[in-house]
Amino acid sequence: MKAETLSLQAAAPKDENRAWRRFRKHRMAVVGSFLLVGLILFVVVGSILIPYERATVPNVRNRLQAPSERSPFGTDQLGQDVLARAIYGGQLSLLIGTSAMFLSILIGTLIGALAGYYGGIVDNLLMRFTEAVMTIPRLFLLLVLAKYFGGRMPSLPFFGRELSGGVLVVVVVIGITSWTSLARIVRAQILSLKNMEFVMAAESLGVPRRRILWRHLLPNTLASIIVSATLGIAGAILSESYVSFLGLGVDAKTPTWGNMMQMGYRYISTAPWMWIFPGVLIVISVLCINFIGDGLRDALDPRSQKG
Repeated sequence: MKAETLSLQAAAPKDENRAWRRFRKHRMAVVGSFLLVGLILFVVVGSILIPYERATVPNVRNRLQAPSERSPFGTDQLGQDVLARAIYGGQLSLLIGTSAMFLSILIGTLIGALAGYYGGIVDNLLMRFTEAVMTIPRLFLLLVLAKYFGGRMPSLPFFGRELSGGVLVVVVVIGITSWTSLARIVRAQILSLKNMEFVMAAESLGVPRRRILWRHLLPNTLASIIVSATLGIAGAILSESYVSFLGLGVDAKTPTWGNMMQMGYRYISTAPWMWIFPGVLIVISVLCINFIGDGLRDALDPRSQKG
């Protein structure tokens, strides 16, 4: 047993190095990583250099100004700086995507792990519940709940500024409706792992089932969870953009890339910069995250012969 433990510890760094080599060979994933880091620096450093008031305080004397040295992204119909709104809106769009992803990962991993390990009636109940959730049209539910609860939720404090309550509605609805695929993946992996020798040895030694599940089985599903997490962020950003573009998501007083495009579509011909810049940022962020997810999937796949 001791020799086996030492061999596993020695193999772990090799597996990490192999995964890193595979990821580096995925050129689009590497490019996506650099672009995503640049995007994060854009919204973080930009908020330090540009005050929040430029994104939210109207100035009608400067309305619909084309991109210039003073306003590189131009101004909107209220005279607000589009660059500032893109920076602070990007913070919120990425926050919504990340928060919804964490909620989705938490629910999906928990349900999939319990269903796969305990089986029987627990598996049947949880999987029937999962299939029921899968039948719900997520976008339709998001639209209805955002419309109903969006204006009724109190504002939320966020680093010294107020966010509309619609942010919480969007995060919760996306999180509780996007976990089903991960739950089925985790369940399938737990089913295959729980019949392996190390699990049966732990059970024969009297190790509690809860400890076996959380300390031995779930760590072996981390690759699927990580890939699902990256792709989940991209999906959440797009979902928020859909709803905000329709005017039913985050209130316009709290900028996001989605509601910036909703405000800009009326000025497509006269002020195209109002929707071009947030649209490009959405495309870049979603593509980068998807490329990183593809790279992680290839790098962490134990069946891959690359690297």
